[in-house]
Amino acid sequence: MVEIINYWRKLDTSISPYIHSSDKVLLNTNMYNYKSYDEYIKSNEFGNISSNLHSGLLPSPYCGDILNAKIYILMLNPGFSSIDYYAEQNCQSFRHAAINCVRQEKFDEYPFYSLNPKYLWTGGGQYWENKLKDIIKLYTKEKQVDYSTALRNISQNIALLELIPYHSLRYGLTNKIFNLIYSQKMMKEFVHTYVMNRVRRNESSIIVTRKTKIWNLENNNNIIAYTGGEARGAHLSTNSRGGKKIIEFLI
Repeated sequence: MVEIINYWRKLDTSISPYIHSSDKVLLNTNMYNYKSYDEYIKSNEFGNISSNLHSGLLPSPYCGDILNAKIYILMLNPGFSSIDYYAEQNCQSFRHAAINCVRQEKFDEYPFYSLNPKYLWTGGGQYWENKLKDIIKLYTKEKQVDYSTALRNISQNIALLELIPYHSLRYGLTNKIFNLIYSQKMMKEFVHTYVMNRVRRNESSIIVTRKTKIWNLENNNNIIAYTGGEARGAHLSTNSRGGKKIIEFLI
């Protein structure tokens, strides 16, 4: 088993704060550890724009089948919307899907669970359906399948990898704290070894949407690295460089 999977299987998902034991340094930072959706919406932080991390939400180091994906999308850290608390704590099937993904086991038809039609109402579902809307529509047309089938097939071939696995509305970690977070080192090692071996064999492609310099990948025709305005928008439309690479590998 790949080391990063064994690493994340050690996460205690039974009680918050949901922080990997190797990342406990984060407990010394300003973090939100709300126990429920009601607690969050009654707090002074509800509606505020903050860069604090949410340890009351399950970390999301990746989404999808990270061992077999054809497309790897590299980002900075999971976003945040207030509905995330509601989804995790009031929809048990969604919570189980998130935990199974972290553990990379018991996948259903939608390994990239944010594209499961049952969860398109969640924060991740809304984000990724919108982000991949053009690709999904093109897939239905070119493969002559319905929308649900397109979602399922794309879900089985795409994976998201996050440099930092903890949710926030905005990223605000200092370089000092960032360098002490062991999980980001694990993720970079996974990309530089396992994923890059697949890329070199032409089995997969990488789209780096955020922090290209930190990921520090080699030049390769199967790697699309966003910079400048591309990175700010992180678009994956059919006209974007990343979107075109997805089309090449999936359609």
